[in-house]
Amino acid sequence: MPTDGAAMLDLGDTNLLLPLMRGVFVAALFSAFGALLFIWLVAPQRLKLAGARDAEAIEGRCLRLIRASLVAALFALLGWLALEASDMSEAANATDALAAIPAVLLETSFGHDLTAQGLSVFAALVLLAAWPQRWRFASVGLAGLALALQAGHSHAFAMEHGPSLLLYAEGLHLLAGGASRRSSAGVRQKRLMAASPSNAAKSAAFRRSTEP
Repeated sequence: MPTDGAAMLDLGDTNLLLPLMRGVFVAALFSAFGALLFIWLVAPQRLKLAGARDAEAIEGRCLRLIRASLVAALFALLGWLALEASDMSEAANATDALAAIPAVLLETSFGHDLTAQGLSVFAALVLLAAWPQRWRFASVGLAGLALALQAGHSHAFAMEHGPSLLLYAEGLHLLAGGASRRSSAGVRQKRLMAASPSNAAKSAAFRRSTEP
């Protein structure tokens, strides 16, 4: 009886932690992709109005957020993989779950997609840590790839067991969700710029110059 109780507890823990790890992973990807879009594609024009010092501070904050998000995504991915391996193999303990990980990675579509996502996230993190300015668009693409590949874990893939319009639509939906994070970052950046009277004046002048 104690063994059955322990098994039920382990199963309950897995059922709780699996969606939690998956949710943390996706949320971290949303954060990284949205912030990357903002800092490299949206913000540069407005940062010119902020002055070198303020622009550097805002960019630094965004880059720290992006790196933290990518690191969180990697840890969540590892946790998700371990829990999924345990669930797929019906492992009795942690040792059995870890032993099942290679088979999950090599022999399942879940493992293939997760491997590609992990490599994309890791590569983006390396580029941002070593050459943040030189490979800015590559880091955006890698984060976007990791996010779009999340569609491979969705019902869209399970229904068709392969490429389909529904799967592509799911991938675009995920990218749009990540891009919406860009708007939140933009609002915060505008507030930072507005805090300085000189920046507010420059911003107003810029808006007047661009009005028809």
